[in-house]
Amino acid sequence: MQLEPAVSAVIVPPDDGGRDTGRSTPMPSAPPQTPGDTSPPIPSLLRLVNFIFHDVLEDEFTISGFSGPGADWYKLSLANFEALLDTISANSRYPLEHLAESASIPPPSNATLLTFDDGGASCFDPIAGTLESRGLRARFFVVTARLGQPGFLSVGQCRELAARGHIVGSHSESHPAVFSGLPKQIQVNEWRNSRIMLEQLIGSDITSASVPGGNFSRTVAASAAEAGYKLLFTSEPVTRVSRGPEGLLVAGRVMLTKASHAPEVAALARCSASAMSKRWLLWNGRKVLKRSLRPLYDRIRLRIIERQGPETRNPPKR
Repeated sequence: MQLEPAVSAVIVPPDDGGRDTGRSTPMPSAPPQTPGDTSPPIPSLLRLVNFIFHDVLEDEFTISGFSGPGADWYKLSLANFEALLDTISANSRYPLEHLAESASIPPPSNATLLTFDDGGASCFDPIAGTLESRGLRARFFVVTARLGQPGFLSVGQCRELAARGHIVGSHSESHPAVFSGLPKQIQVNEWRNSRIMLEQLIGSDITSASVPGGNFSRTVAASAAEAGYKLLFTSEPVTRVSRGPEGLLVAGRVMLTKASHAPEVAALARCSASAMSKRWLLWNGRKVLKRSLRPLYDRIRLRIIERQGPETRNPPKR
């Protein structure tokens, strides 16, 4: 079964003439359910403003998550992370999650969700504690084959995050370099093996996942649904929640990196149409370049990151 057109990797951005109105743009009614689909309907006009974080480093010696110039671009200092949290909290159009009220499928109302990919060790400390000190909870999507390895969450830490009110989900079993390029059955195996392991660790159903590397496609959604997931987060910078195969809900997210600064993040938290449109254009422009120029695109991207000034580069690891 294919996704409905609204879930396509190419989604028309909001149109308000390019003006930053500070308000969310109108959204069509929720997409219809597939005939025979008994899953709960998507609430009309549901919007989720979802931010993607990765690792947060307390000092220059901290090791968390994947390594290398590409991965380091997504690692924030603790001070920067706290500043971005404050910016989101102060400007968010929709409520942030507290004790994961929005964990139901589908979420009950518009919300702002904080998500963390990869399952680096910093998810446990300092990220979880920093969130909890503000009364917030988040969704941690872990690469299960990395649990217990240096720089990643341990099995006990993963279990404790869930016990403390956070949501733990899958970021695949092994985080393949180009997930959407895998045969469908291998995708299903990646999703299913990860879900089974997490359910055994945590002792509850695992119903949500995020796409590794942002490599989303109709097949990726179909494989996640076949593996038993109910909610799939992509890296598409959209706020509309759409329905995919077998009742799967598909939600976009906005990536935050070292280049993310307070004014832009504040506008994104407010659902500014111009800020979201800019992100949409940049994201889809990169996808065209990736398809056309890979692996040249990857080499150029890493060279640009390596030439960034010290204020945006990650400090050297010991």
